[in-house]
Parts: sequence; C-alpha cells; structure tokens
Amino acid sequence: MGWLIGKGLPQRPECGDVLCDDRMLLDSGRDCPRCEDRQASRRSQRHAVAAAVDTAMPCASEAERRMATEGQLHEAVTARAWARKHEWAQVRARQAAAAKAPRRNRGRTPRPR
Repeated sequence: MGWLIGKGLPQRPECGDVLCDDRMLLDSGRDCPRCEDRQASRRSQRHAVAAAVDTAMPCASEAERRMATEGQLHEAVTARAWARKHEWAQVRARQAAAAKAPRRNRGRTPRPR
C-alpha cells in the first residue's frame, strides 16, 4: 500500500498529510482535517476582507467592491507567501550555520581542567 500511496496515486502537493488526496484521507475515506482547516481559514479571511471593503466603499457597485476585495486578497496572499519564503530562508541559514559549526563543541559543555 505504501507504493500505491507514494507513487501510484496522483496527489496534490497542497496538503502536508501524506494520506490526503484531493481533500480526502486515503486510509479512512474521511475529509482531511488539515484541508478543512485551511479552507475555513481562507473563507474567514475572504469574509473579513469583504467586510472591510464594504465598510470602506459603501457607495460602490457590487462589481467595484468585488474587484477591490479580490485585489486586497491577492495582496494579502502574496505578502504571506513572501513572509513564509523569508522565514524558510532564515531557517535554512540557521541550519547551514549550525552545520558549519565545529562538531567538537556542538551541544556540549566544556570540561573543567
């Protein structure tokens, strides 16, 4: 079954769960809780942005509010993606620095002489 999950079945890379395929867990057939959480978070973000746009543009048409909402959502998602990329770059830099550190003293306290 491991080969089937790992190689034979196409899986979407959006979810970090290896048993998730198209928002469904392969072992139980239930909905994937990670995908549900991500969908609920995105829905909440869309509602918050739409409410802010409605408040800021009370006299605008529905089409104008929709365009403004889509633009703000795009900006928010892009900013979060850049922040995540920066965070991972910092993690990789710390890992590289730790790998270059001398192995003799890594994680040990020096012995008194």
